[in-house]
Amino acid sequence: MNTIKSGWMLDRVKYQPAVERFARRLMDERRPFLSLPEGAERGVRFNSDDAVMARIESNYTEEEFMSCPGLYIENMLIDAAKSDFWYSYEIDYNDPIQEDNENAE
Repeated sequence: MNTIKSGWMLDRVKYQPAVERFARRLMDERRPFLSLPEGAERGVRFNSDDAVMARIESNYTEEEFMSCPGLYIENMLIDAAKSDFWYSYEIDYNDPIQEDNENAE
């Protein structure tokens, strides 16, 4: 699996509508009961079906996803929650080095 900046890609391959509906139902079922690790929070990305779906489609082919959908949904929910935490607590918008690094990529 390739490393994907920010958890998702713009040129990802969209899943078939039936698979996407299935994934969204599973997200709704699992999200309220998921125990998050330290350094993660239930923020905007975690609570957005579209954001989590973009992460899933970016990181797994449709076939990979369907082989273990619950695990992959939980992985991407946690990834989104870690991103929420980072944007809430870790990012320093006044850090010129961090800004230079982001502009270089």
